[in-house]
Amino acid sequence: RNVTGVQPCPLPICSGRLAEPDVILGSLRQVLGRNGDLAGLRIMVTAGGTEESIGPVRFISNRSTGKMGYAVAEAARDRGALVTLVHAPTGIATPVGVQNVPVVSAQEMYDAVVADYSDLDVLIMAAAVADFRPVSAADQKIKKRHVTMSIELEPTRDILGATADCEPRPLRIGFAAETTN
Repeated sequence: RNVTGVQPCPLPICSGRLAEPDVILGSLRQVLGRNGDLAGLRIMVTAGGTEESIGPVRFISNRSTGKMGYAVAEAARDRGALVTLVHAPTGIATPVGVQNVPVVSAQEMYDAVVADYSDLDVLIMAAAVADFRPVSAADQKIKKRHVTMSIELEPTRDILGATADCEPRPLRIGFAAETTN
């Protein structure tokens, strides 16, 4: 049944077939947590490393599994929040009861965040968003040659920075990977 503000239980109704254990567990965690301390809050979590195309087969990215963002999304769901997970390619299954928004590039992630930003209570930026992208991407695979090659890069949009002055302003939490200080 669909209770106001709670997503319906996603267990498939199929005679003779048991749902996968992760679907059953995720559904139970969602139902048991629906009246938790985050009940009704709209939380968006970003996860994974964005990919910036060099051409049709190569890209620049950050080393990120996306596991932290997915864990944060599940924890928020388990405490009753209505969770949207905006994620770059990870290979991780979207948690049960979490709205799934797959993206690839930093620009796509920016667009997804800004599209729902005014409706959010909390934005948690756990994704490893690429800081730079190629100025132009090749139309065809770049062939290996016995010469050096240069790729001109330009900065991507700072998603957290771009939303700093927007109103209404949800609670915003950002993570940064650093190699110094």
